[in-house]
Amino acid sequence: MSANRERPAVSDAVDDDVRSAAADAALIDHQDQLRALLENVPALVFTLALDARIVFVNRAPFDIPMERMVGRNLFDFPGQETYRQLAREAFARAAATGTGVDYEVPMEWPPGVEHWFACRLGPVVRDGRVVAMVLICTDITERKAVEHTLLESESRFRRIAEQSPDIIFRLGVQGLEYISPAFATVLGTSPTERLASTALAPHHVHPDELERLPALIEQLDRGPVRYELRLVHADGHTVWTEHHLVPILSASGKRIAVEGIVRDISERKRAEAALQRAHRELEDRVVQRTAELAAANESLRTEIAERVRAQDELRQHQAALAHVLRVSTMGEMAAGLAHEINQPLGAIANFANGIKTRLRAGTIEPHALLNAAERIAAEALRAGEVIRRLRDFLRRDDSKREPADLNELVREAAHLVEPDARCASIVLRLALDPDLPRPEIDPIQIEQVLLNLMRNGLEAMAAMENGAHELLVETAQLTGDSIEVRVRDTGPGVAPTVRDRVFDAFFTTKSSGLGMGLSISRSLIEDHGGSLWMRPNRDRGTTFGFSLPLSCEPLSAERRAR
Repeated sequence: MSANRERPAVSDAVDDDVRSAAADAALIDHQDQLRALLENVPALVFTLALDARIVFVNRAPFDIPMERMVGRNLFDFPGQETYRQLAREAFARAAATGTGVDYEVPMEWPPGVEHWFACRLGPVVRDGRVVAMVLICTDITERKAVEHTLLESESRFRRIAEQSPDIIFRLGVQGLEYISPAFATVLGTSPTERLASTALAPHHVHPDELERLPALIEQLDRGPVRYELRLVHADGHTVWTEHHLVPILSASGKRIAVEGIVRDISERKRAEAALQRAHRELEDRVVQRTAELAAANESLRTEIAERVRAQDELRQHQAALAHVLRVSTMGEMAAGLAHEINQPLGAIANFANGIKTRLRAGTIEPHALLNAAERIAAEALRAGEVIRRLRDFLRRDDSKREPADLNELVREAAHLVEPDARCASIVLRLALDPDLPRPEIDPIQIEQVLLNLMRNGLEAMAAMENGAHELLVETAQLTGDSIEVRVRDTGPGVAPTVRDRVFDAFFTTKSSGLGMGLSISRSLIEDHGGSLWMRPNRDRGTTFGFSLPLSCEPLSAERRAR
């Protein structure tokens, strides 16, 4: 009996030992798991006494050994004023309320290297009272750096946006999330209305734009939109704006916001309108000016035609006057020219009478008859040459410009005045440039000028009784493309008091004559693009001369006047 009674007791003891061993094994397994958890959790885990002493820490923070952490006061970190202040406040709040406290705290360790921690301080409550504290600290240094960068970026954006003259806004699903101060500036609203605004209200949009606005907004479903829109200022005037809107899409492609810039382009529009007005005014002015120019051109063409007719009439009148002068000159030279013609005619008559007498007497030999016939023929040619020169000089043809031998014209004129020179015992000498180019001239008009200048020189010397008389006619090529003719006499010269008038019409120092010779000569030379001049010789007498361009270009009426 007694053995049986002890058996259950032994069995119970064995069972208790087994259960205790199992419990110990379970506890050991639980503690291992907890230790493994604490060692691998990405945070510092502290157990703190109520006086803030560190009872347990899962691993050494920074470079502080574990044996120096356990037993150390949580607040005992020199130089960490901000850390200590925030930690004390959180510890006191948790102990007083018996609830957990979350806070973020900075710590410099080692000195100069800042770390940020997100901390959770919670009480350990037993039998309704706080007996210890548990502190879990997670390193959030990188997150803080990102947050700081984002805050700086946001601050820069806000400064730019608030200083920009453009309206910058963000419109979310719930309404307006941000709008810059330029909203109040552009539309003349108060800052309060800007902050209270949810979007552009209908009264901000010009009535004529309300119908097209929905279609413009719908374009945001296809991407960014740019358009111009008229808004209404608070004082009622129209504000032209340019809108740049960009849709903000979610990962699924749904539009969740709109960001945009609204720019006041009223000045540009006014400038464009002013430019358009100026363009229209310019076009009108061009049309008007074109009409005025057309009328002026027509008037100018009429005036030119009148001037051409006047110049033609002037040339015709000049040619007629020159012809009259040539005829008059021939009248004055009639005696000398008659003598020139009478000489060969008298010789012809004498030879003819001699032949006739000897033929009647039958005493003429054939060779003598041939010789007489040749003399008659030579004298006839001589008379015919004089008559040809007279006919050519007096010919009244239309002015015709052509390259001509100026030296030959000088010789022709010299032949015409040679009888007068002989009668007055005046030596006529020619000094002609053999390489003289052929200018484009009217031969008859230039010969008339030559004849007039030569006769003036002969007449000036004929009035003198004493001294050697010589008339020198020279031709030469000037530098460039012009030639010059000079007629030099050894007469008494032109008095200084009348030198400025010698080329005036109807002015003469002779007892007879019209005083038109030099005036007409100057007109003829200037009509050829040349100039007629006069200068006194250093010894005695006067030199008259003229220059001619190789290519004829008549002077205009204005140049003649000058």
